[in-house]
Amino acid sequence: MSNENSINAPDNARIFLYSSWLAHQSYYDDYRHSRFHSIIYEFGGSSHTQGITIAQNKCLGKGGIVWDGAYILADHLITQKCTTPGTKVLELGAGTGLAGIALAAVGGCSVTLTDRAEFVPLMIDNLERNQDAVKHAGGKVETPRTLEWSTDENVITPNMRGAFDVVLAADCVADIYDSSALLHTIHATLKPGGRAYILIRVRIPEHVEGVMEEASALFADAVVEDIKSVNRSSHHMLVKVVRTT
Repeated sequence: MSNENSINAPDNARIFLYSSWLAHQSYYDDYRHSRFHSIIYEFGGSSHTQGITIAQNKCLGKGGIVWDGAYILADHLITQKCTTPGTKVLELGAGTGLAGIALAAVGGCSVTLTDRAEFVPLMIDNLERNQDAVKHAGGKVETPRTLEWSTDENVITPNMRGAFDVVLAADCVADIYDSSALLHTIHATLKPGGRAYILIRVRIPEHVEGVMEEASALFADAVVEDIKSVNRSSHHMLVKVVRTT
């Protein structure tokens, strides 16, 4: 497992093991751990635990800190074996890159991390921190890149269009985001038969209902799945969509 001496952090950086914090958490406070420089996350269960270390940067705003949804989504996908080694995965709105890096470092997936330009250096930094774990698992993470969502699927570059088996979006759906653009970007980047997992922190129920309506109109298969993670909460829901054509 990773430890404080194995990561590149300032001497006075505050670092903690996420699972120990989560075990004593009586409610979900999105910012409770934002003051820490780095967080160690564990995946894989008691028989074989893999730790990855993710740095945060509060100066970047909400996208520069880790949200519980990213850990919950990655934990669900790993424990339920929703991917296999070599699965081509795209993470949208990756922020720190936690979910995608976890799938590469634990599941051996081939991952592409994307977000707005200001978050790319942080994703690159976190990838470098966990490169040994990624290589050990046989995974791969492309150099993180910028990807703006759009309702016009033609703006997605040809090399990204229909290129991915799985698309992830962790806590990207809120009233300040354009969920239509997110769903169309997912549709554009998924292969036929590919699936996307959208982990939503339910803040405004009416907005989530609108997301489900749009997803059902765009995808033939859009369902709410049970979150198979010991870290699940009533504040989160998981939407799975499948592109059929």
